[in-house]
Amino acid sequence: LLHNVGKVVLHNLDPDRFEKTIEKSHNDQCSDCEAETELFKVNHPEVAAAIMTKWQMEPDLIDAIRWYVDYDQNPDLSSKARGVAQVVNLANKIVSTHNIAMGSFAEPTDFAEDPTAIDMDVNPKQIDDIAEKTKELFEEERSLFG
Repeated sequence: LLHNVGKVVLHNLDPDRFEKTIEKSHNDQCSDCEAETELFKVNHPEVAAAIMTKWQMEPDLIDAIRWYVDYDQNPDLSSKARGVAQVVNLANKIVSTHNIAMGSFAEPTDFAEDPTAIDMDVNPKQIDDIAEKTKELFEEERSLFG
């Protein structure tokens, strides 16, 4: 959840502009980060990392959240930060591809070809199993608040 705390902040800062980022990601088929950067001049992982820094969280965790979208673009990430970033990256793709999360544009991920899944040695069958279990747990938990 920490990786999306920046979205909450951006939404609270300017709900109308945040709504435009969602529309832009859908209409232009661009990533949330691209839309946020264009409209806010900052994206949600950068905001989350700034908050986590203020909260004095572990530097590797901060780096992982800051770079979870494009961890492969930062060769200076520690192995620990890279591992956490990969997990968050893959989890984000799973919930988007399997329609567990809603709201932003996301192309379905071909997990057989996905670099993160390949790096983590996770195959599409395993991902489908993870997604199914996640959906079940999500529905169970949601019913508690229904």
